[in-house]
Amino acid sequence: MKAGGGGNHFRPDVFFRIFTGMKQRIILALGGGGARGFAHIGVLKALEQAGIRPTHIAGTSMGAFVGSIYAKTGSAASTEKAFQELFNWPGFRENAFISTFGKQDESLWSNLKSAVRSLTMKGNFFTKPFYYNGDGFEDLIRFFFPADDRFEDLKLPFAAFTTDLISGSSIAVTSGQVVPAVVASASITGMMPPVRYRNLLLVDGEVTDLIPARSLCHHGMNLILAVDVSKDPGILAKPPATGLEVIMRKDDLLQSNYKSVLTSEADLTIRPAVQDADWTDYAQFDQLIRAGYQETWRQLDAIRAALRQKTSVNRRISALLRPDSHDWIHPEETTLLRWE
Repeated sequence: MKAGGGGNHFRPDVFFRIFTGMKQRIILALGGGGARGFAHIGVLKALEQAGIRPTHIAGTSMGAFVGSIYAKTGSAASTEKAFQELFNWPGFRENAFISTFGKQDESLWSNLKSAVRSLTMKGNFFTKPFYYNGDGFEDLIRFFFPADDRFEDLKLPFAAFTTDLISGSSIAVTSGQVVPAVVASASITGMMPPVRYRNLLLVDGEVTDLIPARSLCHHGMNLILAVDVSKDPGILAKPPATGLEVIMRKDDLLQSNYKSVLTSEADLTIRPAVQDADWTDYAQFDQLIRAGYQETWRQLDAIRAALRQKTSVNRRISALLRPDSHDWIHPEETTLLRWE
């Protein structure tokens, strides 16, 4: 070919710069589990201490709650401090959600109030699409986002996973308003009111993505670390006594069995020893964080090995050749949503 005659020339120097300059994504898939989700903070702490910083955060339910704050602050220490400030907030114990579900003192007055709430909620269970009206829950999330923060304002890319009851689809909110997205992700199915948005009826993301690893792109250099803080159903001490208890046991077993499918696309799954903690026991904050830290530190060699494998020559070439290598969420597995 004549000089100046056009055509594509292979430039080894340019290829080398692109090849060696490719950045790895470390994507955390933080699962739901109520108060057990505080273990996510310990996981993040251990990773940071080891010099491994997540680049993207996906969360379901409590995983979305913790993940959104981490995506805003950019550090585990700041996330832990933010929750400590919430616990010290005068309105925390008076918050309707916490006083209903949080572990409380055993005084006569407390027990009486709980009994009245229980009767009211049982009435809701058979007449409305929720058990508890959700009062106070959004206030807890808004405590961390008083300025109506948007996904675009966060320091890290973040996705809150929720489920549309109408279509049965997995929904990942990745842009727009943060607070309503987290509320939808953590709206416990049947327990709290579904969140209406446009033609969607959104509930807790655990229905389709208890641990949102399946919906993340694992190709190329993307490293996906799943964190499972769900409860192990174990063996019952006594048989279920009512139809409702049978249904709840059935749901626990279904959830346990489909966890392996959800985490099958993850490069590694971290399971902190928190299965015995109650989902409402916020008083175990420090212990739950410690459990997440200890389990992550125990798996550190495996995590580092996965990191090395993901940055191998073959992986770099794979990432270069894939046209969708810039994606981090599978559009085939979940619907992306902008919340306005």
